[in-house]
Amino acid sequence: MKLKIWTDKSYIEKYKYYVTMLIPFFGYEEPDDFIDKGRFLEYYQKGKEFFSLVEDIKECDVIVSPIPYEKKEGPQCAKELSELAKKFNKKVFVFFNSDSAKDVNIENSIIFRTSFYKSKRKSNEFALSGWSQDYLKSYFNGKLQIKEKSEKPVVGYSGYIDVEPDSFNKPVKKILKRIKRAIQSKIKGEYNSQLLRGRAVEYLSKNENLEANFIIRNGFMGSTTLEARKEFVYNIISSHYCLATRGNGNFSYRLYEIMSLGRIPLFVNTDAVLPYEEFIDYKKYFCWVEEKDLKKIAKIVLDFNNKISNEDFISLQKKIREIYEEWISPVGFHKNLWRYLK
Repeated sequence: MKLKIWTDKSYIEKYKYYVTMLIPFFGYEEPDDFIDKGRFLEYYQKGKEFFSLVEDIKECDVIVSPIPYEKKEGPQCAKELSELAKKFNKKVFVFFNSDSAKDVNIENSIIFRTSFYKSKRKSNEFALSGWSQDYLKSYFNGKLQIKEKSEKPVVGYSGYIDVEPDSFNKPVKKILKRIKRAIQSKIKGEYNSQLLRGRAVEYLSKNENLEANFIIRNGFMGSTTLEARKEFVYNIISSHYCLATRGNGNFSYRLYEIMSLGRIPLFVNTDAVLPYEEFIDYKKYFCWVEEKDLKKIAKIVLDFNNKISNEDFISLQKKIREIYEEWISPVGFHKNLWRYLK
C-alpha cells in the first residue's frame, strides 16, 4: 500500500535535518569516514515506491512530523502539527530515536520510538528499529553465511561489560567493582546495562557445555573503528547464538545487527517492545530469556539447541534474515508503516 504523506517543509528549510522517513524526498548526506555510510541508500532509492509526498494536506493519509522528537525543536514541531492535524482529522507520525523512555504526550499521534517499556506502553506507541549498515551486504555481498548446528553450541558476544572476566572467580574483586559500577549508574540515573551483560557473560562462561566466543573490550568500540567493527561482525558469524541485551535505552542495536547476519539472537528481554511485534512472534525465532531468568541463561540455550534439528536450525537462520529484510531494515520498516493506519 502506498501512503500519501504531508509534512511541513518550513521546518526542514529552517533546521536542515529531518526524520529518516523523509529521506527519499529530501535526500541525505553522510561523511566519507562515517562507519555506517550507506545504511539508508537502498531506502533512499526505493522509498517513493511506498510513499508519495503531497502538497495539499487534505489529500494525505498521514502527516509526518519532520523533526526527530529527540532534537530540541522536535517536541514543539510535533505539538504544532498535532494541532494542525486535528483540523483535518488526520494522524501524525512522530519519530523518537533516543535512549530516553520519557513520556511523549502528543494528541492524535502515532509514535515510533526506540526506548520504552511494554508494561507502560501507550496504545499509540510502537517500536522503531535501530539501523547500522546491513552487515550481510557490506561484508558478504548479501550471501547468507549458513552455520550448521553443533551439539556444543557457540555463543558469541563482542563488547564491554561491567567487570573483567578474570574477576568472575574472584568474588571480592567482582563484588567491589560491581558496587562501584552500580553507584555510578545510579548517580547518572541510568539503567546498569553493563551489569546485565556482565552477569549474562559470566553465567555463560561458566557452563562447560557451551563454547564461549567472547571478545571483551574496555569500552564501546564497535562504532568507532573499522577493525573493531570487523571483529564484531565476524564474532557474530562464527557463533550459533549471539547475546543481545539492552543498552542505556531499553532497546538493542546489536539485536538488529545479529538479525541482519541471519544469526539466532540470545535475547534477554527487559520489558521491551520490538518492531512490528503485533505481526511477528519473535519468541518463535529467538532464544528468549526473561531478565528474571538470567541465571538460567546457559540452560535455556542448551535446551533450545537440544530440541532443534539441524534442518530447522538452518531454516531458522534464513527466516531471521528474511524478517530483517522484510520488517526491520530501513526499507522493510518503512514499507510496512501503512499497517498502523488501518
